[in-house]
Amino acid sequence: MANTGFFWILLAGAIFGPIHSLLATLEIKAKVEGWLGQAGKKYYRFFYVVIASLTTLGYACLVLVFPDKLIYKIPIPYVIITSLLEIGATVAASRCVLDSRPMSFIGVDVLLNPKLSAPDEKLVTSGFYRWMRHPIYTFSLVVIWLSPLMTWNLLALFLGVSAYMLVGSWFEEQKLLRQFGEAYADYQKNTPAFIPKIKR
Repeated sequence: MANTGFFWILLAGAIFGPIHSLLATLEIKAKVEGWLGQAGKKYYRFFYVVIASLTTLGYACLVLVFPDKLIYKIPIPYVIITSLLEIGATVAASRCVLDSRPMSFIGVDVLLNPKLSAPDEKLVTSGFYRWMRHPIYTFSLVVIWLSPLMTWNLLALFLGVSAYMLVGSWFEEQKLLRQFGEAYADYQKNTPAFIPKIKR
């Protein structure tokens, strides 16, 4: 852990997560709409996604900036099994992205269709969303924690990302409850957050 970027990356994660969660709140969105009017309402999601993507990339690049040390490497043949699981989780996460209507999710639909006054957001409960409320987070956690090698910098990054997903999901759900009301409350009541129910 000494002579690595472990603590600096943890600190960056402690700053990165709250800022992302704050920018995603309806309160901040409403303030931007108050300042910019219709343009704020129409393009806020798109610019939020751009800013979030760039800051996430910068956060991840810290792994390469600081000196690092190897903790472990998964040996053969076990790495074959974990790699197959990672591939499966990546495919499943990609399916979830498609199910969540990505053009609307990232705000591109308002750029492609000028007639839209705001992103056309709808509650998605199909596909993997039938079994868990945050399948993209679940599959992403599988991918990162089955990494074929682990270094101190990667460990700090993965801890930060995991904390962000767990804590950020709570803030995300508060927004969805206000946005979709009883429909989301019923969905929340009947569907687990991250781990599907095992039916006997």
